[in-house]
Amino acid sequence: MEAGAAICPHLQPFLRKLTEQGSIVLRVDEGAWSNCIQNVVLDKGPTLAQALETFELPAGVKLWHNDDTHYDLENGLACETCKHSPQK
Repeated sequence: MEAGAAICPHLQPFLRKLTEQGSIVLRVDEGAWSNCIQNVVLDKGPTLAQALETFELPAGVKLWHNDDTHYDLENGLACETCKHSPQK
C-alpha cells in the first residue's frame, strides 16, 4: 500500500515532507488503537523539539509524544478529524 494514499489529506503534506527528508515508510497499520484508525510508521523523523520548529500545524492536527518505555514509538502527528497518524 502506498503510504501517501493511506494517510488522510490533512496529514499528506507532512508525510510528503518527511519522506522528502529521507524518512522511509516501514509499514501502515489499520486499527492501530482505539483513537487511531490508520497509522503510518516511519523509520525516522524529527525529534519532538525539531517537529515543533519545523511544522506549522493546522486546526485539528496535533503533535504527540510517547515516553512509555513499553513502546518503541517516540512521537508523531495525529489528525483528530480522520484519526490518522504518521509517526516514528
